Amino acid sequence: MDKDGKNLVTTEGSRYSPDSIRLFETDRKTNVIFDIKYDESVKGYLFQADCYKNDSGSSQLFLRLDQSDTDTLIASYQTTRSKCFTYHDYTHFQLNGKDVYGAGETAALVIVK
Repeated sequence: MDKDGKNLVTTEGSRYSPDSIRLFETDRKTNVIFDIKYDESVKGYLFQADCYKNDSGSSQLFLRLDQSDTDTLIASYQTTRSKCFTYHDYTHFQLNGKDVYGAGETAALVIVK
């Protein structure tokens, strides 16, 4: 959304199209978005993604909104390992060096451009 709260991702003449948005690993080739859907409760699109996890506890990703607009997203997480499973709990996000927080009932990250 923009600073005035206007949704920048719609299918009808907005700044960004949901089909153009990609979230790449550091190789800038692997798109980690696996689901895109419109959510009425937030009146916008939700993008579900998951990235490669490493032992450092954070991953750098590149959010490409369109061909000319790419931002850097840092996803931090805590890893819990047991005999039966490994679980990663996301703990912190930064977009271009600024903190980004989950909002509303979905806890989706709201990115303001």
